[in-house]
Amino acid sequence: MNDSIKILTLLFLSLQVYSACPCLEQKNIITSPDRNVSVLVGISENKNAFYTVKHGDKLLIGQSRLDIIREDEDFSENFSLDSASNIQVIKDDYEILAGKKKRCSYLGNRKTFHFSNKNGEVLFFFLSVYTGKIPGIQITFYQRDKIGNLNNRW
Repeated sequence: MNDSIKILTLLFLSLQVYSACPCLEQKNIITSPDRNVSVLVGISENKNAFYTVKHGDKLLIGQSRLDIIREDEDFSENFSLDSASNIQVIKDDYEILAGKKKRCSYLGNRKTFHFSNKNGEVLFFFLSVYTGKIPGIQITFYQRDKIGNLNNRW
């Protein structure tokens, strides 16, 4: 086999390995608007959904599972990540009745991840990453009810 065929074969195999690893896909990363906080969402080798959180280069939360086990459905294993939405900017200004600061605001980025389990049931994870004096993340789980509405009441 000549050198150019070996190089093309190696390049092709490298691209296949890169594309097969969800932890390397940029679409599975969401950052705060100031880019200080980042959250990686993926599927482990054991087919468990997980997330990690970093602040700058410092790992704050290591690989943690995203699980829900209900009486009627198991969302704890054999997951697949079907899709991820584009980033949606979220911003709100509001007033509170008590506290040092009456007027509050926040700015964040939100992404929706669609996971399905071994039975084909779909679970939506809304992941928001906020910026500010106290940065934070919010994870909300939803599933469609029998008429197609998003529901997080189980």
